[in-house]
Order: sequence, then structure tokens, then C-alpha cells
Amino acid sequence: MSKNKIFIFSATCLLFALFFNLNAETTENNNSAKDKKWIKTEIHMSLDSFNMSGGLKHSEKKVFIISYILNYFPKGISFHNATGAWKNDRGDRKVEDDKSLVIYMSYPDTERNKKRLNRILTLLKNSKTDVFCISYPVKVNFIN
Repeated sequence: MSKNKIFIFSATCLLFALFFNLNAETTENNNSAKDKKWIKTEIHMSLDSFNMSGGLKHSEKKVFIISYILNYFPKGISFHNATGAWKNDRGDRKVEDDKSLVIYMSYPDTERNKKRLNRILTLLKNSKTDVFCISYPVKVNFIN
């Protein structure tokens, strides 16, 4: 990656952090989290259509998106590259190998976490990304 791209990438990350006023909470009480209802969210998105980071490769876009989400959910997320398939308006089948990203997050069902998720989805919506989000309640067991 050229120095110019690194600078643009770093500046973009900083601007988003300042714009969205990231106040990531890095410590939470695990005992209180055990007693709450939990939500699992899956975000499925196309890396091709993510255009807020101007001219970045797929791997650089993925780093940006994951870093952004970790600001809101610092306890961790899971993700994997995916192959996307669909039919266009003419009915032609389209397949994109490893140009999609799926992100998984599990978190206590709180108003604060709902706001965090909405900020993430707002970023993706504003970037004109092809994205869909699935959220559903889950039972979480902590194994210590």
C-alpha cells in the first residue's frame, strides 16, 4: 500500500471516529451481561459497493469496516469472506467470489447496543453499500 493510500485510509478512519463521536466502552461487567437477554446480528454486505473509502482494495475496505465496528463492539466480532449470488433484473445469475463480507456479533439487548448497531448500519447505508442485516434473540451460555 502506498504512503498516500495509507494517509488517506488513516485520515478517513479518524474523520469517522470524530464524526460519530466514538465512545467505545472497553469494560463491561460480565456478571450483569449474563442476566440480560442477548441478540445475535449478522451483517451481509458487498465489498464492491462500499465506496466511502475511495479506491481501496477489498482487503483494505474489510480492515476499515471491521475496525469501525470494533469501536462499538470492542469485546469482539466474527467475520468471514463470502461468495454472493443473485439474479439481476433480466434474470441472469451473478456470482461474486470472495467479494462479500459477513459479520457476526452477539451482545446484550440494551438501548446502548441498539444505538451502536444503528450507527454502524447508518455508515453502511451512507456508503451506498449493498447490505442486509438480520438480528434475532439468542440464548448465551458463558463457559468459564
